[in-house]
Amino acid sequence: MAIYKKIDVQGDVHTILWKCFGNVVGSLAKKGVHDIFITSMREGLHAVTSFHYIGMAIDFKRSGIENERSVIEAGIKRFCNRYKLSVNDFDLIEYTDSRNIWHLELDPKNSL
Repeated sequence: MAIYKKIDVQGDVHTILWKCFGNVVGSLAKKGVHDIFITSMREGLHAVTSFHYIGMAIDFKRSGIENERSVIEAGIKRFCNRYKLSVNDFDLIEYTDSRNIWHLELDPKNSL
């Protein structure tokens, strides 16, 4: 399994988000996904209120595997169970337009 960043991806993300993303990557790897491509972290043009600017969002390319949303959600749930966090603190948005990406955001409601 390899994680690649688009050449202009800059900055870092919150440690909790990065660890959760690691669980997502692990879930995808178990389903045969070999490469993950990060398309955005702190850089880029986003809404003024975007969590990207504070390191609490990450975008990555969709792999196209069957039931991909379920696989990603299972990785998030496994992470939350391990660290006693709420799955409601993570938002997952699928963009099926020309961007063809997943947007994973750490949006703490109560547990952090």
